[in-house]
Amino acid sequence: NPFICPLNCDEEYLAQFDAVFTWNRDLLHLPNTVPLFIPNQIRSEATPSFEERSIFSCIINANKAFPQSLSTDLYRERLLVIRWYEKNAPGDFSLYGLGWGKPSPAFNATGKLKRRLERLATQLFGYKPFPSYAGEIKDKSDVYRNTKFAYCYENVADLPDYITEKIFDCFFSGCVPVYWGSHTINKHIPKGCFIDRRQFTSTQDVHRYLKSIDATTYARYQKSIADFLTSPAAMQFDTTRYTTTIINRI
Repeated sequence: NPFICPLNCDEEYLAQFDAVFTWNRDLLHLPNTVPLFIPNQIRSEATPSFEERSIFSCIINANKAFPQSLSTDLYRERLLVIRWYEKNAPGDFSLYGLGWGKPSPAFNATGKLKRRLERLATQLFGYKPFPSYAGEIKDKSDVYRNTKFAYCYENVADLPDYITEKIFDCFFSGCVPVYWGSHTINKHIPKGCFIDRRQFTSTQDVHRYLKSIDATTYARYQKSIADFLTSPAAMQFDTTRYTTTIINRI
């Protein structure tokens, strides 16, 4: 992600290499670039049904933030989801991942002071900065196989073809993702495989839609996911394609 590693979109820097492997289609006009998706071990296996999943919705991410203000910041949007559920539907949501036992990162003086006071409160009084936090996990599939819907947000929106492991982790467990990230997602993954967060104005609207989904509709999402994972389109993201592309270019 160039917002985390700016050199990854610095054309002058990239020009020094014999080859640059990139998911970013905006860089493919450079003569030394080779298109390459972020890899996953593509597989399809039997997964639990709608009725067999006891967790309604979840987020699995680390507690991170950008130090700078970005209009496309999805770390911030994840926090909005978490806070909405904690306030409005706490029984329908669980939070997992690293760092949520602490307050969110802060970067200015006021924020750092507030964070330090909250950290003291967690240590001295058992204060929970995120009441929905259910702990760290060893394997995402342990949660996703037991969850109906997962809020699956990249760290930044609207990067071309920046499609990471997040949506695939859901697919492999038969969990239906609410996806927000690359604006080119529909060029590569059928829309029947996920719920597009861009089609909703708020988390409240998303939640209302999720509540309307019955077992039959859920099964259709799962079938679309299974069909995609066994299709040639999914193999663009496979580790075999990834390694073969690099080896052949070298």
